[in-house]
Amino acid sequence: MYNNATYGVMHSKKAFKARNYDDQRYFAKKALAAYQRVLENLNNCGCGILTEQVEDAINNLESAADPYDWDKGRYYSKKVYLSSLDLVTELDELTAQTMQD
Repeated sequence: MYNNATYGVMHSKKAFKARNYDDQRYFAKKALAAYQRVLENLNNCGCGILTEQVEDAINNLESAADPYDWDKGRYYSKKVYLSSLDLVTELDELTAQTMQD
């Protein structure tokens, strides 16, 4: 799950930093696929706390993958990228708690 989340972070950052419309859409789609895998893993582990964050990221990535224009795509990509950093931090904390138990 963690590797899919970091993969999503990397591609959402690439989507935000993309220099053209096609690249932005391409990287947003890659990030979307990664977050869909994260959601599947969360559903299997019963980690409901993070599910809402991942669903929000998926909704934003769907908008970034097929945006009205490049600026909208960058807006949603940036939104996902910034929230992704928080998600990875929370996954770290969840992993640390699990290892302590």
